[in-house]
Amino acid sequence: MKVPFFSLKYTNQLIREDLEKIFSRSDEFILVGGGEVAIFEKQFAEYVHTKNAVSCGNGTDALEIVLRALNINSADEVIVPALTCFATVEAIVNAGAKPIFVDVDERSFTLDPTLLYSAITPHTKAIIPVHLYGGSADIESILRIANGIPVIEDCSHAHGLLIGEHPVGSQSTAGIFSFYPTKNLGAMGDAGIIVTQNNKLADRCRTIANHGQKGKDHHLFSGKNSRMDTLQAAILSAKIKHLSYLNSERRKNAEQYYSQLSSDIKVPLKNTNHVYHQFVIQVERREELIKYLDEKGIGTAIHYPYAVNTYKFFYKDQPIKACPVAEGLIKNILSLPIYPGINPEQINYVTQEINNFYP
Repeated sequence: MKVPFFSLKYTNQLIREDLEKIFSRSDEFILVGGGEVAIFEKQFAEYVHTKNAVSCGNGTDALEIVLRALNINSADEVIVPALTCFATVEAIVNAGAKPIFVDVDERSFTLDPTLLYSAITPHTKAIIPVHLYGGSADIESILRIANGIPVIEDCSHAHGLLIGEHPVGSQSTAGIFSFYPTKNLGAMGDAGIIVTQNNKLADRCRTIANHGQKGKDHHLFSGKNSRMDTLQAAILSAKIKHLSYLNSERRKNAEQYYSQLSSDIKVPLKNTNHVYHQFVIQVERREELIKYLDEKGIGTAIHYPYAVNTYKFFYKDQPIKACPVAEGLIKNILSLPIYPGINPEQINYVTQEINNFYP
């Protein structure tokens, strides 16, 4: 049996009729920032309960644009968890700021709020909690400790995730989302969005993303060329109608993993709101297991193989900041197939082979 790590076949079948209609209007796709983009921005703002949604080219740009809109500069520090995608830190550096790494909680994989107190300095100008793998960071604690310092949620793994009754991205200064094709809500290419309750912040983000323009050829400053095209907006508009259902499919798949994996396997922290962008287990002899599963036709991945605090070029002449929990986790974490459309027989095969590997 073959079990790919990821497949869009099931999701694309759900929107097949929409896709046919979209591609029949292909002459409209050059209208960057056109009607389809505005429609999707409104849809997404309503979905996450924010006043504003500002589309852009990708999730990395979204984060950099927010940081620039907050006037972050080279004298400023931005706190970020040590376990995240490299792009989260890349956006901080591209905005001109210094990343300050904080270790993560060993069960949730997200920024440990208890370590924030010692990380905050007079130079701290933003905190970026990351909702990793589809689970939530402790936003309530982080906002309380931040005490007015801007908090920007990286929600790129968390489309549709609720914290209590609040969608991620809705309670903080801003939230950013990537719509890379593998995300819970994915386009057919790169796209991203910024959400915020702050109208002035949204307006500045929109200006930055469009060459610093306020109206055609009226440039207020040098911005970026980072805009969502009409094709991606139309596809995302079609998919967002199915997002809650697709997330429920991910939860159903996760439940099967929880029930069938051996108790010796360390599984993700269980949370009813989790949207399972990834199902990440922790195992010994990981590289041997990956090879074994590959020989059985089972795809896996590692998110992420390096803790971002360990990259020397972030420090210039300073010593590397140790983050022992993150540095320990990256040695044992392994992502299993969890996408909507994987069938129970395939998950049964995956769990059976993993259990066989650890008799």
